[in-house]
Amino acid sequence: MRVSFLPALALVLIAGSALAQPQPPSAQPQPPAQPVPRGYTAFGAPPRTGPSPGLSVKEFAPGARRTYKISFKAGDDIMGGMMRLAAAHPMQQAQLSGVGGVRGAVLAWYDPRARAFKQIAVNEKCEISGVTGTITTDAQGKPNVHLHLVLTREDGSTVSGHLLAGTVDPVLEVFVTDLGAGKDIPIP
Repeated sequence: MRVSFLPALALVLIAGSALAQPQPPSAQPQPPAQPVPRGYTAFGAPPRTGPSPGLSVKEFAPGARRTYKISFKAGDDIMGGMMRLAAAHPMQQAQLSGVGGVRGAVLAWYDPRARAFKQIAVNEKCEISGVTGTITTDAQGKPNVHLHLVLTREDGSTVSGHLLAGTVDPVLEVFVTDLGAGKDIPIP
């Protein structure tokens, strides 16, 4: 008996391409509603924010590709200041970089098994050797600040991760470049 594999191959290709299509957010799998383990922070949890009374902002270039210099002073809450900026100056997509210092921070590492961020407490003064991240706006217009820090300890060792909380000491400067809306382009 001779079986043609072309109809089966066509079915696989059609079904595969349909399955590979991006799914709307409501159709994407969501993390299970399970308790977050002790010492973890839930994925998508709103950031802990505090006051940043020393925060100042300087804008360098108006319009798309505008750049802001965000200056923090000792005692300012990093996430509180960045969320204030993102709420006051909505950006669909922005990139961040910076340097400075902290008197303490809570960093995190995403644990795929727990589907949550494992907290890394840093209870000492550190230099911020690097800040990288993004600011985005969701479909409801709510800003999302996503920061990663590299912290250098007194002995020169480093610790890094997703920033959950941090207090500036003595200063922090973050440069924010608004990239605008962007557009999808095909990749041949």
